[in-house]
Amino acid sequence: ERDNRILLHKMSHVMRTKGTVDNHIDNKYIHKSLNKIKRQRELEKIASENKAIHKRIAAQGTRYSRDVWLDEWRVNERYMANICTFPQFWYDRLAKEDQPFFKELKQEAYLRLGQANRQFQKDVRFHKMQQQKHNQQRSREKKHRREKAAREKRVAQELDFIKKLKGMSVN
Repeated sequence: ERDNRILLHKMSHVMRTKGTVDNHIDNKYIHKSLNKIKRQRELEKIASENKAIHKRIAAQGTRYSRDVWLDEWRVNERYMANICTFPQFWYDRLAKEDQPFFKELKQEAYLRLGQANRQFQKDVRFHKMQQQKHNQQRSREKKHRREKAAREKRVAQELDFIKKLKGMSVN
């Protein structure tokens, strides 16, 4: 009878709570991965391979000579100077007395560019305004057509009503 009472007590405890087991070891269990050593070995292997690759890359010398690149660049600069409209650094080669004249030309070009930009902005605003006027006109026309259709429908309904009244008065 005592054993039955103990068993009943344990069963009622399980039903009232989550049903935990009473043989736990006070959270002294340390979780361990069974695969940890293998993963560490793989990581060390990858690290050593990366070091070897880095050594091989660092040991390689450059295949291009800086002097050859500079020589090729000079040749290309000569080609560009031959095909361009204005010689390179033409402003620096001008006589000192001619430089103010070209500065004024440059300033005038900037002014004209600014005027052209302002004119373009005015044209854009004008086009937008024209578009708005056009849209307003179209919406007014649509509204007028809807109102006309509604009037015609009302007149048709009134005529039908009058015909019905005439038909009723004859009988």
